[in-house]
Amino acid sequence: MPSIQSENEVGSLAPHRCKQREGGKVRTIELKRVGVWSAFKFFGGMFMMIGLVLGFFFGLLGIPDSLVLKILPLIQDAPFVISFTGSARLGVMAGISFALFYGIAGGLIYTIFSLLYNIFAIIFGGVKVKIEEKA
Repeated sequence: MPSIQSENEVGSLAPHRCKQREGGKVRTIELKRVGVWSAFKFFGGMFMMIGLVLGFFFGLLGIPDSLVLKILPLIQDAPFVISFTGSARLGVMAGISFALFYGIAGGLIYTIFSLLYNIFAIIFGGVKVKIEEKA
């Protein structure tokens, strides 16, 4: 879970920088760390959905029928494939394959990025963001 400090808690920021506006109070917060497991779940799930859609369309649109006829005998007994004809069956398989690959790869890449962010936030300080509280 991200650690957030308000402007009053950050020593280098003066409290007089908070200005009252029509909509509410503007505060500066600092993102001190990113939850690694949270980043993996979020980005892994997001890239899994992207991979599912891309894989399905690439499977349907990018496979010539001659290739389908060669591969069809190899995959017709697969337990997870619904009984479709050539291109549709490979589209489903490509969707599943892309979803798994994109989900795992995207989750791992952004997990590494969140670990790097946490290390650099310790060394240099976190990212400071100004937010406005609505009344």
